[in-house]
Amino acid sequence: MTVFLLHNELSKTDIDNLDTLITSFRKDNKLIPCHIDRNMFPSELPYSERISLETYYRLALTTILPDDVDRILYLDVDIIVNAPIADFYHTDFNHSLFVVCPDIKPHGIDTPSHQEMFAEAFSHGHKYFNAGVMLFNIKELRKNGYNLDYYMNAAANLQYKLQFHDQDLLNYVHWQHIQYANERYNYCPYVHFLAGDTYEQ
Repeated sequence: MTVFLLHNELSKTDIDNLDTLITSFRKDNKLIPCHIDRNMFPSELPYSERISLETYYRLALTTILPDDVDRILYLDVDIIVNAPIADFYHTDFNHSLFVVCPDIKPHGIDTPSHQEMFAEAFSHGHKYFNAGVMLFNIKELRKNGYNLDYYMNAAANLQYKLQFHDQDLLNYVHWQHIQYANERYNYCPYVHFLAGDTYEQ
């Protein structure tokens, strides 16, 4: 397994500690740190202390990954993997560009701006997806010209009115290019706890 670590300010000690952790599971696991220049992203992009600029780093994957990478499973840093996910990683794309999981609010948030942004998508049955767990079809994304410049141009065309940052952008650009995975691959414990659900259900 190869893990690409997108970062801007991790120290060598931080990276060495993560490398030790990864190789402790299997000796042939490999960590490849990818330093991201924050200047690649326009200052107009919305972000906050809670959701930092780093959330946009996934939009640069087709730009920064080695040419021989044809697919990658993107995981947010707060994702806990508690079982093998090889089956998910090897999902057949069936001509889609992403395999995703519906968000906890698959019809978006009930604000005029969000409903307007996704009016066409929702009218065709689109379920708003969460960007924290995404299987990227890197080969086909590159072939179709989806790179960081493309996404930044799309953000500018939307006048940077992104309530959920890059997640809005990915849903807006790619609602016709996805297939859905089982919700268990992006299970939100807090939400399901409040609903009285259990993992077994």
